[in-house]
Amino acid sequence: MVAQGCDAEAAARGGDIPHDHLFKVTGLSSNNLQKLAQDAAPVVSDFEAAIAATQYGRFNVLLLACSLPAFWSAVSVTSSVSYIFTRAKCDMDLSLLDMGTVTAITYAGMIMSAMIWGFLSDTLGRRYIMVWGFLGAGVLEVAAALSQSFAMLLVTRFLCGFL
Repeated sequence: MVAQGCDAEAAARGGDIPHDHLFKVTGLSSNNLQKLAQDAAPVVSDFEAAIAATQYGRFNVLLLACSLPAFWSAVSVTSSVSYIFTRAKCDMDLSLLDMGTVTAITYAGMIMSAMIWGFLSDTLGRRYIMVWGFLGAGVLEVAAALSQSFAMLLVTRFLCGFL
C-alpha cells in the first residue's frame, strides 16, 4: 500500500516538470517529448545487416580518398625523423641520445595536446581543426627539415607532434 502511494507521487511529480526546464535541457516542450516517446519505435539491426543494406560504392571510395591525406600526414610526422637524421647527424654532430630525444619529443607533443585537440574539435568542428592542423603540421615539417641547430630541430619536432 505504501508502494502504490510512492508510485502515484512519482507519477504526479514527473508530470510537474516545468516547461522552461525541459526546453532548456532538450529544446522541446513536454508535449513534444511525449509525442517523441510514443512515436519512437526502436530499430534494431546488426552491423553486418547494415553493411549488406548499404553496399560498397562511390561514397566508400571518396571517403577513403579523403582520409588518405590525413593518414599520410600522421605517418609523415612520426617517420620523417629517420630521413632528417641521415643529414642532421653529420651537420649537427648528433649523438644517439640526441637522436632519441628528437624522436621522443614528437610523441611528447602528441601526448600533451591530445586532450586539447579533442576538446577543440568537439567545440569548433572536426573539419576546421583538421584542415588547419594538417596545414600547420606541413609547414612545421618543412621548418624541421630546414633547421640549422639542435634546439630548432627539437622545437619544430615538438610542434609537429603537438599539431
